[in-house]
Amino acid sequence: MKLRVATLNVWALPAPFSRDLGARMEAIARSLDAYDLDVMGFQEVWLGSARDSLVEAGRRAGLVHAWSGSGALDGGGLLLLSRFPIRAERFESFRARGRAEKISQGEYIAGKGYLSVILDTPAGAVRVLDTHLHARYSAPPPDDYRAHRTAQIVQLAEGERDAGLPLVVMGDFNFTDQDPEYRVLRGLMGLRDAAADLDRRVSTVFGTNPYRTGAGGQRKDYVFGRDGVERSIRPVQVERVFDEEHSFAGRPGACSNHAGVRVEFELAPASGVASPHRDRSVVRLAADLLAQGKATAEQRRGSQQTSAWQSACIGVAAVGVARCKPVSRRSILRHGVRALGLTAVVPGLGLSMLSSWDQPNEVRAFDDALQALQRLADRSQA
Repeated sequence: MKLRVATLNVWALPAPFSRDLGARMEAIARSLDAYDLDVMGFQEVWLGSARDSLVEAGRRAGLVHAWSGSGALDGGGLLLLSRFPIRAERFESFRARGRAEKISQGEYIAGKGYLSVILDTPAGAVRVLDTHLHARYSAPPPDDYRAHRTAQIVQLAEGERDAGLPLVVMGDFNFTDQDPEYRVLRGLMGLRDAAADLDRRVSTVFGTNPYRTGAGGQRKDYVFGRDGVERSIRPVQVERVFDEEHSFAGRPGACSNHAGVRVEFELAPASGVASPHRDRSVVRLAADLLAQGKATAEQRRGSQQTSAWQSACIGVAAVGVARCKPVSRRSILRHGVRALGLTAVVPGLGLSMLSSWDQPNEVRAFDDALQALQRLADRSQA
């Protein structure tokens, strides 16, 4: 049996954080039927209007079964459409989130995680995962969030350690195949990269996209596979999709600021496989990345606490000076000092205290990931 799946980050954010939203959703909807899919995984479906449009387009394309969150941040922006019934479903939020003080990045409040569903196909049950890992926000080196993505991968690996069913994992992973997270994901979960297997490594983020600037390209969106005990899953075709050019109101456009990936798998009987073997060097690599992330979080916690107290002291001192009774000709200066004090208190103290309050949660998330990694290593040796 053939199983045809695809993944796409649809960039469905409100203006001004995205462009041509309605026109792009219509373009994606028109392409769904043409790609003849059994399963479609979306990321960044943050708006209800985009979700409704894509679900309706899926119905018209025969993808009549759908999973999505019920609200803007519920479900981590994920949406999955399927031709086959969804027998079981589970969404799990990532414990390692973004940094609380980096409000503009949105990662801390986005509720990202992974969706795991079991589909009843004519060839038997298949497990499918859709996910969206922490974004980079900086060009390497350094990458400030490599440890966060590693913690998210470990959480995913422990949650999906059962190797009984054939497994498809897809989404926007925000790493390239040259990054250590790529090696950690494949090594911990025993996954095969469909595009690499067929030597069809094509960029999904590239400078010729009208919504991107700069030359070159990167592969950040993937479809992986893993055999089950009774049935194997083998990629037979890979292509880049949702990459066609469009014109919206006379301007060049595209379906998204990402392109998608479509993979055709072949499901066949298998003689039986053991649980995924985990290379000890991959475990050590993951442990090192997590330890670095924990150390950085602890260091930032101390710096943020100091910054918070400094902001508070400056604010209190400034407000106190403003309350002194000055001569009338200095009233403008008095109000200026008061404003300076409030400026120091509100953003400086607020963001610093927020970060300091959440820092133990970030450290705990890295500790949880290190413990989960050890459990994974212990099981592979048992």
